[in-house]
Amino acid sequence: MQARTQQRITTPSIVKYGNGHALANATSVRFLTLNIAHGRSNGFHQLLQKNTRLSDNLDEIAGLLSAEKIDVVAVQEADFEAVWSGELDQVDRIAQGAELNYSVHGRHVAQWRLIYGTAILSRFTLSDPLSVVFNASSVGRKGFVVSTLAWPTQPDLKVDVVSLHLDALSRQVRLRQIIELVGILQRRKRPLILMGDFNLSLRRDRVAERLLCKGLGLRGERLTERVMPTYPRMQRRLDYVLISAEFTFQSYRTLNVSLSDHLPIIADIALKSNPL
Repeated sequence: MQARTQQRITTPSIVKYGNGHALANATSVRFLTLNIAHGRSNGFHQLLQKNTRLSDNLDEIAGLLSAEKIDVVAVQEADFEAVWSGELDQVDRIAQGAELNYSVHGRHVAQWRLIYGTAILSRFTLSDPLSVVFNASSVGRKGFVVSTLAWPTQPDLKVDVVSLHLDALSRQVRLRQIIELVGILQRRKRPLILMGDFNLSLRRDRVAERLLCKGLGLRGERLTERVMPTYPRMQRRLDYVLISAEFTFQSYRTLNVSLSDHLPIIADIALKSNPL
């Protein structure tokens, strides 16, 4: 377990539940990203829900992952130990319920009886994890967790998968966070699949779009179009899956389900026939 005294950049533990395995006769890997909102579903606040309701909400998320046959998951606002959710390890609950084999949890807020952040859950073996709490913040710390997996159909290709949560209140803070993110991921020098709650529209904030997509060599689906809102309350697109040049999207969709105040994104991602 990480120390309670917060360090900005840490190496979180990888939790193993079962044995990773290769894909059987599949050409793509299925990814999902969702801000799970501390397990409160679309309720107003997790403090106002019973712990049993929060647990049921997590089980519904796990059920969706199983039903959709998700291989790799990025979650945000996931509690590790929080008084408002009965100090339940929410990532552990989801991973075991969905029968995923590995998880790594970045703890971006870590204080007395309140520890939460972003996480990656995977059917495939994870390695080389890193958790980063952004230096810049407005209200509440944000950050990302990154871990590496061997691409199932080409095991010698090592790919970094990222679960990201950017600041909700300040554009200037978000831009500073993106600059820090880009610098760290560039140094890892691996192909990337970047997922999460960006708290911005890449269509509207072209500076953020250039920093991410040009800086890391990433692209997304229909970024310049007013489509695929992921935050129904404001009909805004705040959540994304971005991929580097080695990959291609075989499908990309949001699911209209009430598991959170955000909608999940599912992306089927394949390795190009002639990866760069």
